[in-house]
Amino acid sequence: WSDMAYICMSRHTAVTTSRAGVSTWSLHFNTPDFPLVAQSWKGIPHASDAAYIWNDPHVAYPETARIYYRYINSFVLTGDPNKMRLDGTVEWPQYKAGENGNGYAKQLLVNPGNFTVVEEDRGRGRQCEFWNDSERAGRLYK
Repeated sequence: WSDMAYICMSRHTAVTTSRAGVSTWSLHFNTPDFPLVAQSWKGIPHASDAAYIWNDPHVAYPETARIYYRYINSFVLTGDPNKMRLDGTVEWPQYKAGENGNGYAKQLLVNPGNFTVVEEDRGRGRQCEFWNDSERAGRLYK
């Protein structure tokens, strides 16, 4: 379900807007809201980032909340998540589909603590090809 409803749709939007010349940023939120109940096979539940967006001091990883909030706040206020990011944090690269000739764009990986890094968007590629197939899409999205 998450591939069809969230991951592949987000990726498709990022690829489409970036190819159209629209400034686009993508991220992979990899910080559980409740670390003690997180199970790696389940992944990070949808909306786990909600408290982090608002810099809630009661989250499991307050430093992650502080960093994430500044990226999001910067984007909302300036249209660029990097202009007001915290000093010492990585620059969130624009998503460029097909970058470096390998087909993988760069995105922000938001890990617990102060371990936010840049990664290639390699996640679920084959599965997304399945869901984004134009013949199949006509039958699925009526």
